[in-house]
Amino acid sequence: MRLLAWLTRVFKLRPEEARPVITAALVYFLLMTANYSLRPVRDALALTGGSDDLPWLFTGTFVAVLALVPVYGYAASRFGRSRLVPIVYRSCALVLVGFFALLEAAPSWFPEVWAAAGFFIWISAFNLFATSLLWSALADRFAEADARRVFGLVALGGSLGALWGPGIAALTAQYLSPTAMLLFAAALLEVGIRYGRSLWHAEGELDAVPPLGGSPFAGLAEVLRSPHLQALCLYLLLMSGLQTIAYFVQGHVVEAAFSNLADRTTALATLDIAANALNLIGQALLTGRLLSRFGLSFALVALPIASAVGLGLVAVWPVFWAVALLQVGQRSTKFILAKPAREVLFTSVSRSERYKAKSFIDTVVYRGGDALAGWGFTGLLALGLGLSGIAGLAVPLALGWGAFGLALGRRHARGVDVAADPR
Repeated sequence: MRLLAWLTRVFKLRPEEARPVITAALVYFLLMTANYSLRPVRDALALTGGSDDLPWLFTGTFVAVLALVPVYGYAASRFGRSRLVPIVYRSCALVLVGFFALLEAAPSWFPEVWAAAGFFIWISAFNLFATSLLWSALADRFAEADARRVFGLVALGGSLGALWGPGIAALTAQYLSPTAMLLFAAALLEVGIRYGRSLWHAEGELDAVPPLGGSPFAGLAEVLRSPHLQALCLYLLLMSGLQTIAYFVQGHVVEAAFSNLADRTTALATLDIAANALNLIGQALLTGRLLSRFGLSFALVALPIASAVGLGLVAVWPVFWAVALLQVGQRSTKFILAKPAREVLFTSVSRSERYKAKSFIDTVVYRGGDALAGWGFTGLLALGLGLSGIAGLAVPLALGWGAFGLALGRRHARGVDVAADPR
């Protein structure tokens, strides 16, 4: 009760908000624990065939996302929130169980690198759909003014899970098969579905939130009609591109520094723990206050600046500690400021845009940016540029991204968004 009272006071929750907000934070905790217990396993398995395979893995992920978007769009068109969320999360859990069986007991004729690649592609796609769906449901439940206050607490729950997940992976990597995390994550998804039941239903009524209707491809149509959504697409495209460059640099450095799956899993989990510890502190003490005081422009610019500084370090010192600082700086700034700010931008759009356009942006646009940046990175390596040169070239791109983020935040502050468009 003391913890609940403290959270209510710090985040200025009204009495009627306490239960749904705490529930949302706990569900996000479970989702992020599942995701981040899998992340170091995924990243270590990605190096099974060598870091040169990374562009193919990112391209495979993009293709998988393209295939899944119409399936998700069909589900969003036909099912209300109370059915859509359990269907998506349970489907993900079943696939995790299947991959566990494949990775642990694959027939001798089935190449290990294929199983590892399939797992990487599925987890990368699952992460985007599952996270986007949860935030869409939350944006559906809270008005923009309320979201500014309470999304920091929800993000805090996610950061606790993001800290707990890699901690479990790091502790167990040397004693259990890293693939045991797949069963652990599947169980957490089921617990999240059951605990978050009140979030999926409106006022406890199973069908109170109706299906959206429309085409499975409506997300693309929504984006093409809306300058506001197109601006969000560009911001996310730049973000995914810069993060991919950092990820590829990390892959090359980790491959050279660590020789086996267990050591790579432990090292990558340690980076996640460091980043997520900062996330936890920042979201508990800073997110809500900074968003309320300085607005969205400040939050949208912070991540590009952190990326530019980190890439500058790697350009001078392309070694593990510099990569660690880049990754920790990027991830912590993203989850403390940039992601909550980006989710607030979606509270002012229509319900159809939250579920359909947001899913399209968070999946196709995000993974499309990954694939483009991945092949760009590979092309620059082939030209002999090297890790330092590529990181140096990325610095001005990050600064341009920051300038666009500033403009996007100011535009939203002036009320120039879809909801206010008189058309």
